[in-house]
Amino acid sequence: MKTIAKKISCVCVAVGLPAAAAFAQDVPVIQVNTGNGSAVQGRAPSQNSELLWTIQQLQDEVRRLRGQVESQQYQLERMEAKQKTRYRDLDRRISLLVQEQMKQQQAELDTLAPAAPTESDDTVQAPLQTPETEQPAPVAAEVPTPPTSSQPQASEANEAAQITDKQAYQDAFALVRERKFNEAAQQFESFLSTYADSPRLPNAHYWLGEIYLAQGKHAPSEQAFTQVVEQFGDSRKAPDAMYKLGILYKQQGNLEKYTAYMAKVVEMYPDTSAARLAESALSQ
Repeated sequence: MKTIAKKISCVCVAVGLPAAAAFAQDVPVIQVNTGNGSAVQGRAPSQNSELLWTIQQLQDEVRRLRGQVESQQYQLERMEAKQKTRYRDLDRRISLLVQEQMKQQQAELDTLAPAAPTESDDTVQAPLQTPETEQPAPVAAEVPTPPTSSQPQASEANEAAQITDKQAYQDAFALVRERKFNEAAQQFESFLSTYADSPRLPNAHYWLGEIYLAQGKHAPSEQAFTQVVEQFGDSRKAPDAMYKLGILYKQQGNLEKYTAYMAKVVEMYPDTSAARLAESALSQ
């Protein structure tokens, strides 16, 4: 290459610059292809298209995820609204049930109150007088023996026991109304141990179950309601206790027992408020 360049330089000197310029115009320019430029130029469009395709895929994925988030948010809002509606409906039903139970409780207290003594209980009926024309019977009339001192004492003791029984129950139930659940539970427990023969036993067991259910103590609540159902099935509190057992099992997640107890309330006590609540629960 150097030799060729020298020869060309010599020729330019010999012929002069114009001839050299003319010769230079006739010399073709040869471009050397290294092989790298075409590869780079061919690869650049491919990388750009791949990058654009990746960006488009990411955008599509973001739009899809955003749609899923909006859909789930909408479903959560609907579920929250449904839960609020159910909670309000349940609170309304519980309030109505409590009011009805309080009315029943007052009616039971009125029926269980000791009757006031009448004149026939305290006086002795005088014997019939025979007419003067009739002769007296040959057998001497029996003179009624006066009651001993122990008999009035026994009746007074029984009456005092009844009053104490009623008062103790009313005191415990008043604590329930005041929502003093711990004190009410202690009073009812004391009532059950003190007045084992009281006709208010099913009521005391029932309200113990209500108290423990409100406190989240499921085991003693279940025991109290079960005692009402099994030992006092003919009492007014039996359908309510059976219904509350179903509610308790629902809170524990045992839907099988919940459905079974609601159906038993409807079957065994069809004309009660508990049965109406159970029917409403089963229809949901």
